[in-house]
Amino acid sequence: GKFGLVDNVAPDTRTTAGFTSSDLDAAAEDYNLFEKLRDPSHFRALQFTEWLASLEAAGFCVTHHEVLAKPMGFLAWAERMQVHDQTLDELVRMIEEGSSAIRAYLRPEHGENGLTFTLSEGLFVCAA
Repeated sequence: GKFGLVDNVAPDTRTTAGFTSSDLDAAAEDYNLFEKLRDPSHFRALQFTEWLASLEAAGFCVTHHEVLAKPMGFLAWAERMQVHDQTLDELVRMIEEGSSAIRAYLRPEHGENGLTFTLSEGLFVCAA
């Protein structure tokens, strides 16, 4: 059989080049805090390399994998979870004042449509 998986992934060497492993692990923790602040039901986004290792450990043969960029409008993203104003302010602070690794991962920009950022999704195609 075949199995496909697409999910947001936390920062690692596949999504965010030029940082040490410890910088990326800290950025992954920051990213998960960012997601949990917006959505309290969020548990943990795995790093791309963790997904790959987990799938292989479960016996899947990963036949294709890639990282996809997913541009996000900040306000629409936050409003889907009915985030309060104080939480909005904290989320913006996390994007704009976070570590250089988390900013490199999220790639925040202010444009004519307001604040945008980019999430990374891992795409995995597996055979059983």
